[in-house]
Parts: sequence; C-alpha cells; structure tokens
Amino acid sequence: MNFLFLFASLGVVNGVFVGVYLLFKKDRKVSDVYFAGLILTLCIRIGKSVLYYFFPETDRIVLQIGLSGCVFIGPFFYLYIKSLQHRQKSFKKRDAQLLLSLLISISIIGLIYPYRVYPQHWNPEIVQGIYLIWGLFTILGAIQAYKLLGHRMFSFWKMKGEQQYLMMILVGVVFITLTYQLALYIGFTYLWGAFIFSILFYVLAFRAFSKGKSIAPKPIAKKLFGGDQMLNRINEFMKKEKLYTNQELKLEDIANGTNLTRHEVSQVLNEVYEHGYLNYIKELRINEAKALITSRSELSLEGIGYEAGFKSKSVFFESFKKIVGSTPAAYKKRFE
Repeated sequence: MNFLFLFASLGVVNGVFVGVYLLFKKDRKVSDVYFAGLILTLCIRIGKSVLYYFFPETDRIVLQIGLSGCVFIGPFFYLYIKSLQHRQKSFKKRDAQLLLSLLISISIIGLIYPYRVYPQHWNPEIVQGIYLIWGLFTILGAIQAYKLLGHRMFSFWKMKGEQQYLMMILVGVVFITLTYQLALYIGFTYLWGAFIFSILFYVLAFRAFSKGKSIAPKPIAKKLFGGDQMLNRINEFMKKEKLYTNQELKLEDIANGTNLTRHEVSQVLNEVYEHGYLNYIKELRINEAKALITSRSELSLEGIGYEAGFKSKSVFFESFKKIVGSTPAAYKKRFE
C-alpha cells in the first residue's frame, strides 16, 4: 500500500510543479497555459482520489475541491487541442467566458450546497452533471485531435515525434476519463486513473527532458489540402503579372487574381511556403531587383529598389542583404 500511495501521489506532486512552471515561464504560449490547466485540474481530481482511497476520513472539503476540479478537465483538454490545431497566439474571449462561467457555476453550487453539509446532493446529481461536462468536452477534444492528426491517429508508429507526443496525451486523458466514468456508474476503482496519470506523466516527462523539450508539445503543422497546387497558382500569377512591383499591393489583390479567398492565400503562404506573406513579397521583389541590376544599368540602386516595389531605400538595402547575403552595390560589382 505504501508503494502504491507513493507512486500515485508523486505523479500528482510533480504534475503540480510542472503545471505551475508552464503557467509562469516567460516564453509560454497559449497552448502551454491550457496544458498547465489540464495538468493542474487532473492533479486536483487525482490527488483527491488518492487521499480518499488511502485515508477515508479525509475532510469533505477536500472531496468537494477534487470533484469541483473535474468540471475543468474536459474543457481544458478541448481548449488545449484547439489551441494546437489553430496555432493560437492569443486567448479567445469566448474561451475565457467558458472557463469563467464554469468557475462561477461550480462556486455557487459549492456555496449553496457545501459537500460537508449536503453530500446527498453531490452524489449523484451534482457529480453526474460534472462528469457529463467532463466527458462531453473530452469527446470534443478528441474530435479536434482527429482534425489535427487525421488518419495518422490510427498509425502511431508512422507519426512524427510531436504527433506521437500528442497522441499519448490524447490516449492518457481518454483512459483517465473512462476510468472515472466507470467508477461513477459501475463501481470501477478510480485509483486506476491515478496510476494511468502517473505513468503517462513520467513517460512524457522522460521524453521531454531527455530531448531538452517542453513537456507540452509544440503546435503541429497541418498539411493544407491542395496547398501545393494553390502555391503554384499564386507563383504563376505573380510571375506573369508582377504585382509585387506595386508598392501598395495587398493580400486581396493576389486573392482576386487567383480565384482564392484572402484566408486561403494567407494560409498557403504561412503553411506551404511557410514564411508568410511579407517574406514572400520581399523575395519576389529582391529577385526582380537582381534582374534589374543586370539588365538596367542606367538605373541607380535606389531607383532599382523603387522599380522592384520597395517604398524606401533603407528597406530595400536591408532586405537585399538579408536575402542575398551582400549589399546591392557588392552584387552589382559582380557583373561589371
């Protein structure tokens, strides 16, 4: 019994440390915060399970806190997967509203019906409602994971590192959720949830720290369907029309000329070309400037920059040196 208690409780304690670290580290991402929330709420629920299993006389306020934490497990899991799928760089207002509404609701319930006084209201009515929210949002999170991973979900060994990492988290959370749901409805021991969490935590931590990575996986690049063909269409259009020489060029101009939406053009340049709209246009303008240097000797370097689409001499020179590796003047000398 001592070993089982130590094994299960250590996973919880270490999970709390990692969750707090992810919340307060300087370079944290949106996905880090949601992953921290997932870990901490799992720790709250599993910590309650471990205490109650080994110490049945545990104060009922601890049981209330543990049960209340369950209402956030599914939502944090869902928001975490969604933040990876959409590569969120900022928090969405509706996501904050979801978490705040859950916090207010469970707090009001806890104040009106404290577990110490009204355990009969918590078991089963309130607990069933909490577990329903937990289960539904876990399903939604699994659906988001499928949108992100696709059929690769069913070929674990063919996945890349970050994909395998995310899949282990998905499987772990689903198994923990099932364990507690079974414990609620058919009397299955919920201590298995603590063991699964501890095993999963140590596996993920070992993989992360042995490779010098965060325990929270990075956003996974999702291949845009038909993206290569879209990029080819954009390249052909830009080469033919030379829209990049227009200093007032906008994303909508490319979209209108290629029969794509503004969002599709942006997505292609971010996910297929990978460096974004601004870098794409800069590269085209630098290539145009290189061609002008060799073919229009009557133009000054500043004039070449303007002809290529740059608004200022400084931006042209800076971009040229960054992309080509030399100044426009040094590049010109090669052909004199």
